[in-house]
Amino acid sequence: MPWLKRLLKLKNLDREKSTLDENKMKKRKLGNSGLEVPLIIFGGNVLGWTVDEPTSFKLLDAWLAEGFNCIDTADVYYRWAPGKQGGESETILGNWMKRRGNRQHVLIATKVGIEMGPNRKGLSRAYILQAVEDSLRRLQTDYIDLYQSHQDDPDTPPKETLATYAQLIRQGKVRAIGASNYTVDRLTRSLQVSRQNGWPAYQSLQPLYPGYFIVGLNKEAARGSEGLKSLSQMKTPLTASCATDCNEEPLLFQDLGS
Repeated sequence: MPWLKRLLKLKNLDREKSTLDENKMKKRKLGNSGLEVPLIIFGGNVLGWTVDEPTSFKLLDAWLAEGFNCIDTADVYYRWAPGKQGGESETILGNWMKRRGNRQHVLIATKVGIEMGPNRKGLSRAYILQAVEDSLRRLQTDYIDLYQSHQDDPDTPPKETLATYAQLIRQGKVRAIGASNYTVDRLTRSLQVSRQNGWPAYQSLQPLYPGYFIVGLNKEAARGSEGLKSLSQMKTPLTASCATDCNEEPLLFQDLGS
């Protein structure tokens, strides 16, 4: 898989002791979600944006063939590109999984919260319930493995958001939940609300600048997270991601350790 090896070299990951073949086989438990993810995760924001559907299929086929199985996307990808309206990445993923008949072999992480259009944003109960159905339709599946709050919604109490996620998990539409671009204070508050109400808690964090955030996370939020993980995005042409434990030094990112 030459393009992936070039990607790893680009990020100086070739200096790590773990080889590509070893990384394919290694999995980490994602918090207490019951999900196990590989060390490297395919970032799906390029699908339908910088690569068309046929090329996307080739990349995804190669990714799965090499032993990886987790793909991260969002409902909004890639709305801010000229001529796009959002949902393109999820749509291509859905078409690919249907064509290949491989849904059971793939872990799909997607997100909700960033504006998709007028009155279509945030983490209110009403909007999440609408948005999850839209994502399920585009993905052509009846469940999402990891459903993530793409960014915090200061206008919606965490209790409303987390109660809605708890409902979706009970209904089987979502297996686990995660957060993205949260401050330490808001993440800590969300974890407290889940714990106080006996609801499912955020099991992953995907910060924009992980090296700066995780120091604060380790000192505060991680103490009550019971295994909170981070899907720390690497900004690369393929936007791969590295699954890391907030309480230990990541295998693929030397600069994220606490």
